Amino acid sequence: MLEHSSTLRWLVALTIRLVQVTPFRSSQAILFTLIAQTALMLGMLLPIKVVMLLGVDRMPSYMPDFLQQWSLESLILSLSGLAVVFFVIYLVGEKLATNLVNSAARDIVQQAGKVVLFENQEQVANNTYKKVVTSLAGIIFTCLVLIFLGFAYPIVAIAIIVAITLVAPAIPGLRAQAQKLQQPQLLMQSLQNINNIGFLLLFALIVCDHLYFIAPSIILTIATIILTRQATGKLVSSIADLANTASNREKVSALFFHNQVLLNHIPVPSEGIWSLLELTTRNVWIEESLNNSDWPGANYSISDIRWLQTGTPNIFAFWVTSESRDDSCIVKIFDKTRESQSIHEATLLACPTASNLPAPELLNTSIQHGFHVHVLGVPAGFIPLEERTKFLELSQIFHQHLAIIQPDNSITAPYLRSHPLLWQKLNEELLRPLLLACSDQNREDVVYLLENLSSLRQQLSSLPTALQNPTINPHTLLISEDETPISWHWGQWSLDVLGCSFPANMKGMTKIQQALEQRELADNTLNATESVNIELASFTNALFFCMKSQRFNDALDLIPKINKRIKPIVS
Repeated sequence: MLEHSSTLRWLVALTIRLVQVTPFRSSQAILFTLIAQTALMLGMLLPIKVVMLLGVDRMPSYMPDFLQQWSLESLILSLSGLAVVFFVIYLVGEKLATNLVNSAARDIVQQAGKVVLFENQEQVANNTYKKVVTSLAGIIFTCLVLIFLGFAYPIVAIAIIVAITLVAPAIPGLRAQAQKLQQPQLLMQSLQNINNIGFLLLFALIVCDHLYFIAPSIILTIATIILTRQATGKLVSSIADLANTASNREKVSALFFHNQVLLNHIPVPSEGIWSLLELTTRNVWIEESLNNSDWPGANYSISDIRWLQTGTPNIFAFWVTSESRDDSCIVKIFDKTRESQSIHEATLLACPTASNLPAPELLNTSIQHGFHVHVLGVPAGFIPLEERTKFLELSQIFHQHLAIIQPDNSITAPYLRSHPLLWQKLNEELLRPLLLACSDQNREDVVYLLENLSSLRQQLSSLPTALQNPTINPHTLLISEDETPISWHWGQWSLDVLGCSFPANMKGMTKIQQALEQRELADNTLNATESVNIELASFTNALFFCMKSQRFNDALDLIPKINKRIKPIVS
């Protein structure tokens, strides 16, 4: 509740700030917006009236006296022309309001006297100012409609006020739910659904009023329906726009307030997980998770719980040792923002391939207080890596081990249905910028690669898939006495063609040969061409990432090595 009150106060302060800096243009923008909305309402009402007149043979008696002198045809033509005029007024009013908003937004950013803070800064400023001003105009328009209905149709005005009073307390909850699910559009959709239901109930009220009570004229009733629909629609849009503005609070504050600076966003764990990480609390749920697992050390008392780090925000891990001193395990708890990684890791570590992985055994998965928890059994003799200088060498051994493993179909089939492999990511659009960066000397190489892109894709597609763990780091490696590495974090494992995980250099080529020799022992389908194709995958993968980061010179250096390995196949 305090957070929502703070957000509301901030929105009020922001609105005051924006209006105070450019009072004249802000007032004009609001005025033009109100004129445009009024013209739109009249432009929608008049065609309905014209249709009603088309269904009668003579001038209706309820028309004012000065219109009784007109012919029916003249009145229809006049009202039709007036409807067009009102639509033109609406378009002109919206255009003038937009121009004023854009002009005022630029001036406000310049008056703040700040350097460029982030990409699309001017666009964010324009959108923010426009949303605030149009929201303010929408709220004012709704209030004016309620005042009008209070005199013209009081029961409808009372019904709308009661509905707003009932729905308003639920808005913070809807916004919090949308933020929790990371679906900003959910708030707008929910409010629109509520608005639609409310409009149907209001329509039923108006029908009952006409059938059983004393209701105003049909013309006024039609105007009431149009005004109500327009006002509530504007109110819903205003609330959604202000909520969207509040979601960019850090950037907006840094743009428009002198004493505010832009702080880099740090991923914040979900509310409640910090309390589970406290010393007294974590021992309870860790012990409960261990008791539900097959960890041998659970038969003894826990002697030590040490903090580990994954290198991935909002995933926390602990090294647990039992009194037997021979048994250790790792307990990981995933924040709600990392649930997908929890499921992804469990999918891999629970499949038949897991027994061959350089990874601890997954002993148990559970949910503690709404958070996913994994218990990993550490093999005897393995300890966390302490000499960080050995990480590069150990990581190469680790990737070489992964290259030997043949993934089970239970994980490859679902993965390949939703993720592209390297050969599927290659296309002319990705590589064509090289024609802009190349010189006359290497243009021929680029053209050759583009011409033989289909052959390259075919060679890569013939390779078997291999597992990758792109997030290994010195903190997530365990080593044995003979320095065999395994990783205890697999939250972002992936599959790609064999060779992608090897570095595109001579040392990487040597590792490929070693891995190929070991893999051949288990897979007799490999042939003499396999070595060339695996090397091709290594260089092509490096090329792909060079293109993604627009390191065109580095990409051009790789192309001759790739072409050299395509030529034997093409020729």
